[in-house]
Amino acid sequence: MGNEENRFEKRQDKKNINKKSLVKRIILGALAFILIFFISIFGYFYFKYGSFLGEVFNIVKDVKQDVIKVEEPINVLLLGMDIGDTSDVSNKDAKRTDTIILANFDPITKEAKLISIPRDTRVKIGGKSQKINAAYPIGGEKLVKQLVGNILGVKVDYVVKVDYEGFRGIIDAIGGIDMYIEQDMNYDDPGQDLHIHFNKGETVHLDGKKAEEFFRWRKNNDGTGLVNGDVDRIKNQQKFINAVIDKVLSVSTITKIDSIAEILNKNIETNIPLDVTVAYGLKGLETDKNNIKMMTLPGEGKYVGNVSYYIPDEKATKELRSQLNSSNLSGRKNVIPSAARGDLSIKVLNCTKINGLAANVQKQLNENGYDKVDVGNGDPREKSEILIKDESSRAFMENDLKIENIKNGISSKYDGNGTYDVVILLGKDFKNFGEMK
Repeated sequence: MGNEENRFEKRQDKKNINKKSLVKRIILGALAFILIFFISIFGYFYFKYGSFLGEVFNIVKDVKQDVIKVEEPINVLLLGMDIGDTSDVSNKDAKRTDTIILANFDPITKEAKLISIPRDTRVKIGGKSQKINAAYPIGGEKLVKQLVGNILGVKVDYVVKVDYEGFRGIIDAIGGIDMYIEQDMNYDDPGQDLHIHFNKGETVHLDGKKAEEFFRWRKNNDGTGLVNGDVDRIKNQQKFINAVIDKVLSVSTITKIDSIAEILNKNIETNIPLDVTVAYGLKGLETDKNNIKMMTLPGEGKYVGNVSYYIPDEKATKELRSQLNSSNLSGRKNVIPSAARGDLSIKVLNCTKINGLAANVQKQLNENGYDKVDVGNGDPREKSEILIKDESSRAFMENDLKIENIKNGISSKYDGNGTYDVVILLGKDFKNFGEMK
């Protein structure tokens, strides 16, 4: 009897060890997911330190049942916060977004894209031209989210924010990063207590403080530095991110989980639910580094009046939108989340004498995941046209309809109450859903 009890206890101990090992693997996957995508701007989501391990353990008691299934791509806006008013470091409202990255991850293909948005990118805020890094003090993360969605033509699912204090802590927690210095870096800003000094040709071990200096450097005290300003700064950051990815994916990182979780808890703000993090974290664990692509919003620096802006290249940006919103996978229409389609409010107007044309398009839209579709009649027209409230819906329309004429702005003639995100005007050239004459 005693031998049976001992064998049972050993089986239970082995089972618990396996379960703990699985929990550790899931946490490592989540950390890989976190740091692969979010170290780009210094971190990821809000851990409840002390309860995090228990919550994950509960989620994976029965992995097949409790870990949510994820098949749709996810878009996460990553905001690295800088102090706007150096005289008041406690004033969070004064902060600007020093780094803006859209992280796109497809759990089916295991592909990740990190798109950096230069902080000088010109956008319209209240009808006036502004640099995108001025958006946060004006309208918070909601405005930044809207602007990035408009630029890239995607629905932003979640937002992650971290400041440089969090960045330093995270880099220290993973044991620092070794970087080769490609050019002299000498810059001092006493107002921010920022002093950057690296010599060309050195390989330097960067702790959190030194990593911040490397990450932020743009020019030297004598005015020399990066030829292309923020674009070249982003290239330096991407090299740093690659080094971080290598470190995070190393076996040694798993021993640092507790300290990383504590840092994340103190310094990261996000609205990503824990179950979503764990589910995508498991997928992130399977991601090969070669499937992580880093890119920058295409464009160039230009002066508009006396102000230097980064102006997106319309043609190249359209191609980037297509990359973010299409997939070659058989059996998947595209990588736009169906839930995002369901969020759009659409009005279809029949501008022909063909009875039931708008109703037919409504039916097809419903079948493709668009739940909020109204129909009506419009003034007769030859050419079909799509009117969109903002750029975030353009990719949907380009992907799902063959109507090439897509315009920004919906007049009160078609939407007096501002109810709709999209108005589709069906002209005589419209044949069937997805076809044009």
